Amino acid sequence: MSRSKAIAGLALTLAALAPALAHARGGSDDGGHIVAIPAAACIEIAADPADGGRTTLGGAIALQGRPGGVSSVALRCPLALDRGGASGDDRLAGLEVHYLDGDGPGADARVGVSLVRTALAPAAADGFAETVVCSWSSASSGAMAPARATIPCASPATDAFYHVDVLLTVQPGPQRAAFVGLKVIR
Repeated sequence: MSRSKAIAGLALTLAALAPALAHARGGSDDGGHIVAIPAAACIEIAADPADGGRTTLGGAIALQGRPGGVSSVALRCPLALDRGGASGDDRLAGLEVHYLDGDGPGADARVGVSLVRTALAPAAADGFAETVVCSWSSASSGAMAPARATIPCASPATDAFYHVDVLLTVQPGPQRAAFVGLKVIR
């Protein structure tokens, strides 16, 4: 084997191992996303019982407008951040939401997303308190086609737990809204 072929083979091997090595040392091999949460991982916490327009398509949750009333569904998505990392890799820069809003920035269809912090609060009646860290609505800046939106968020505190609330709302008529999932960006 010639020296140039051996060097080329070594370079190819190192290039193939680079993502695994980055991940092993605590880095990320997926462009900075640390957690991906599909809509199918979220639980439904509230919905209009008369709503017949809600469907689950693969892993997405979609809502179709219906005559005579507003359709809505609220979801709660778990968020597991590794808050024990010494390398600082657990910082949070934002959320990337994958969604469909049938009327874009209009008000007839809407996808709303909020990052919520839950922490012990001895002075509170329930012993805990929830605070919205950041939020976004497709009614203010959404696109009509299936899209992604990046929501800037501050890095969470280590003494709390986090989840993401998603609200799909569609006014009466032909509009649709869908939530596919989200990614946590660091």
